[in-house]
Amino acid sequence: MTNESELNALIRLLDDPDPEVYNHVFEKLLDIGPTAIEVLESAYETSPDAKLHNRIEALIHQIQFDSLYNDVTKWVKYNSNDLLEGVIHIAKFQYPGLNVHKIYNEIEIVKRDIWLEINNYLKPIEQVNVFNQIFYQNHNFRGVVKKKLAAEHFYINRVLESKKGNPLSLGILYLILGRELGLPIHGVNLPHHFVLCMTKGEIEFDAENIEKEIQFYINPYNKGMIFSRNDIKRFLEKLKVKATNDHYIPCNNIAIMKTMINGLIDCYKKDDNQEKVEDLEILLSVLD
Repeated sequence: MTNESELNALIRLLDDPDPEVYNHVFEKLLDIGPTAIEVLESAYETSPDAKLHNRIEALIHQIQFDSLYNDVTKWVKYNSNDLLEGVIHIAKFQYPGLNVHKIYNEIEIVKRDIWLEINNYLKPIEQVNVFNQIFYQNHNFRGVVKKKLAAEHFYINRVLESKKGNPLSLGILYLILGRELGLPIHGVNLPHHFVLCMTKGEIEFDAENIEKEIQFYINPYNKGMIFSRNDIKRFLEKLKVKATNDHYIPCNNIAIMKTMINGLIDCYKKDDNQEKVEDLEILLSVLD
């Protein structure tokens, strides 16, 4: 294990004019990983050297991204049933120092308030109505104006802080809470939109005739409005999109995460932030 004095000695070599030395030191610090970040940040703050600043920034970014890549890879392989963990990983893409404990606490507060009012004796539509009252009225979650959509509206921590989200991020939060409460709610991917459905019980995503298990659909972007399959059909006709079975049936967490990353890629492309686009495309390849 590398101690702080050894780390500082390596960091001092980051501004070496010899590219071979620099590359060797960069790779060495990269191998040390996240434990080097605190010392790197300290060196950044105490050095006036602009060149060193740039190199430390690049190194910290690469260490954080490599760590995130490994976390997403493990999530896909071992824990993709936990959507909240997945979206927290994506939030760390923009906010590496994210307070994960705070996110779990804030979600637990909303979950508890819904749980106090909802019960298994209510009909499914009645359960959703109670959920909507607590989520949208009591906690004031709402959709952001579409023309103001930005990358920040995808990140779970920002949604919880601002109480505002786009169709996907609001839907994900609604879905996470619903599943935590034992409700058979699932995501449904639509073109330029994301909705939810409530099924009769637990489902297998690759089951035949899965559409027969769907009781109704929920629009999380429109205060949890309940709607039908025919409404989706009309929506697709308005967009002049040929309907397929995938437009009506639940999708799994991997598909939801792909939609989120693709949405972020679109946002960063509009902002001409090619570095973030390339990093997100790497994360997207993990999901594939």
